[in-house]
Amino acid sequence: MSKASSFSIIRLMTGIFFLMLGIIGLGIIKGDLGMFEFKAPGDFDWLPTVFAVVNMICGIFLILWCFGIIPANILSMGTLAVTICWVIQIVLTKIVWGMKFNNGVQIKGDMSEWLLALVTELLILAILLPQNRK
Repeated sequence: MSKASSFSIIRLMTGIFFLMLGIIGLGIIKGDLGMFEFKAPGDFDWLPTVFAVVNMICGIFLILWCFGIIPANILSMGTLAVTICWVIQIVLTKIVWGMKFNNGVQIKGDMSEWLLALVTELLILAILLPQNRK
């Protein structure tokens, strides 16, 4: 299998991932987002909806691009926006709301779960980045 087709499969799977993340995040279908659940404090309770919509649009774009329906330049602009949102989501959930900064830094909850979720989100970010270089 060539690099191009392997990466196309990875993009397709990433598209399905983002589409499902958006659909479940919006409550269109019931599901458990597990480590990808976006919990925001009360003042920011609108943010999960915004990120769910962005994720769903990204998923649709990635899937349509894999079938040649969306040109690469439009995909690049769309995934750049999603990449920025994904980075913001990581910073908010893992650092701003995921840590306590009283007398040093403490992770809220279990350290191993926090680290596993962070590494997984960074892997997804790494998949998005090559699309923005074209």
